[in-house]
Amino acid sequence: MIYVRQSAYEDMLAHARACTGEMACGILSGRIEGGKRMVIGFYPITNTAHDPERFALDRREHSEAMAAMKKQGASMIATWFCHRDSEARMSAYEIQAAHDRDGSYLVLSLKDPGAPELCSYRVWGGRADKEELLLVP
Repeated sequence: MIYVRQSAYEDMLAHARACTGEMACGILSGRIEGGKRMVIGFYPITNTAHDPERFALDRREHSEAMAAMKKQGASMIATWFCHRDSEARMSAYEIQAAHDRDGSYLVLSLKDPGAPELCSYRVWGGRADKEELLLVP
């Protein structure tokens, strides 16, 4: 299970809505305590692919975000990205490109702008398994 602070979710949603013409993406920081993974921070990262269906995280921005997390005593918990026109599930391309076995992949769907959907996945052996996600204050 992954817990996501409401404030981090709202930041992801605002950033995704502001990114038009390309897939919004970034990383999420947090802490793992007693097996509980808690997302507490949001880092938007430029999509260097500049594509509405694929993303590539800007390496410099990613490094800067990782350094900022370390200063705060946090670590990277997840990679997140937005699907504007499809469900909140990982595509075959995204599963193949996933390289973080310890982290989660959060997919935000804006297919229905009035009812955004956020799902989390763990990727193992070429498949994405949905994990329970809970928004918390």
